[in-house]
Amino acid sequence: MMQECIDRCLACQRGAIITLTCLRDMGGAAIEPARVRCLLDCADACQVAATFMMRGSQRFMEMCAVAARICRDAADRCDGTNIEQLRKLVDACRTCETSCRELINAQAELPSAA
Repeated sequence: MMQECIDRCLACQRGAIITLTCLRDMGGAAIEPARVRCLLDCADACQVAATFMMRGSQRFMEMCAVAARICRDAADRCDGTNIEQLRKLVDACRTCETSCRELINAQAELPSAA
């Protein structure tokens, strides 16, 4: 389950970066500053969450929670467009959010090591 979440976080990070490049190339209204900031946040949050999981940090659930919230925000900001790359990113963000939340819920159900 954790490896799947890592993979989805990295896919979302990659998608956000590709989308930023696409928007930059389109120029004009597509490069709305608030959207750019949101996608930069998404790429960074997903990368950090994946890194925390890969190195076995005890704080990975906190990072996954942050990534899930930022992915939701990015998906909401990019939803409803006819730009194909944005539609792909929305799917990647929603998949990453779901995976992070499922991992957090699964970890919360494990008995704690006291």
